[in-house]
Amino acid sequence: MNKLDDLVKEFIERNKEDASLLDKLELKQKELIVEQEEKTRQTAIKLMPVMQLIASMGYRFKGKDTDYMSSRGPILKHDLRANRLYIFSLERKGPITVDLRDNEVKPITYRKLLEEVEFTQVMDSLLMTLQFNDDLIELYEKSNSELEAQLKKFDDI
Repeated sequence: MNKLDDLVKEFIERNKEDASLLDKLELKQKELIVEQEEKTRQTAIKLMPVMQLIASMGYRFKGKDTDYMSSRGPILKHDLRANRLYIFSLERKGPITVDLRDNEVKPITYRKLLEEVEFTQVMDSLLMTLQFNDDLIELYEKSNSELEAQLKKFDDI
């Protein structure tokens, strides 16, 4: 039992020393979360003209790792478990969730978004809009090649 008493005493002494460091680390984490929120907000706002142009052409936004498409804005995540989409809404100029069971739309804060969706996934999803034309061109070229191959199959008829 003497060994355990020593370990407890050592932990308590070390904890006093660590308390200051833990406070600094916690403060730094809060600052980084605020920075991520602001970076997400700024990126989304800067990309608004691109998103609006895509929407004005009648195209829908596709998300990574999902077959769902949205006219509301870029899909940031498809949560299979909750059956919910996280979207950057052009109309609301901010993040929303869409419940896929009843189509209920709820605005959420950037903080809540980043609690539920990884920062890098949100940023990658927003930045995908800059490659929208390239992706669409590739899709059309692939589809056209398939259609031409189908026609070629029946050239002799």
